[in-house]
Amino acid sequence: MKTLKRLYVLRHGHAVPYSYSQDAQRKLTEKGVAQVISTAEAFVKKAEHLDVVFVSPYLRAQQTAKTFLATLGESVEVKDCPEITPDGRVVNVAAWLGEQDDNAILLVTHQPFAYQLIDYLVDESLASRSLDGNRDHGCPRRGIVGRRLLPIPLENFSTLTFYWF
Repeated sequence: MKTLKRLYVLRHGHAVPYSYSQDAQRKLTEKGVAQVISTAEAFVKKAEHLDVVFVSPYLRAQQTAKTFLATLGESVEVKDCPEITPDGRVVNVAAWLGEQDDNAILLVTHQPFAYQLIDYLVDESLASRSLDGNRDHGCPRRGIVGRRLLPIPLENFSTLTFYWF
């Protein structure tokens, strides 16, 4: 019998305004740090655990991962993952995820990549699952979603949880 895995996707907290020339160096704002801490506290209340964290090399994602893990108070292996930047290739990442041995994986990433990855992996539109009724280009604005994954392409994963702000 296969061990079913859990995939968590965390979109970085609120960051300083967008800049074409310095996008990778954008920092979290105070609001963004507070969002990440709040999300980590909710994660702890659900008694979840992590085996590994893959994080985008962009500064705001790195800061999000560091703040999230510090709030958890958990020692978890953290690996840089340049494939999960805003313009990452969803199909490649989905295939790569299917090859991972860890049972509880957190991706700390960006939009639109996070939304596109989840839309690719699940059997219903993310927009249909808004927790507060707010929509933004078909994507809910904030909340936590937990859904069953399709058996393909990640047959070993049972559940996906997406945290966004």
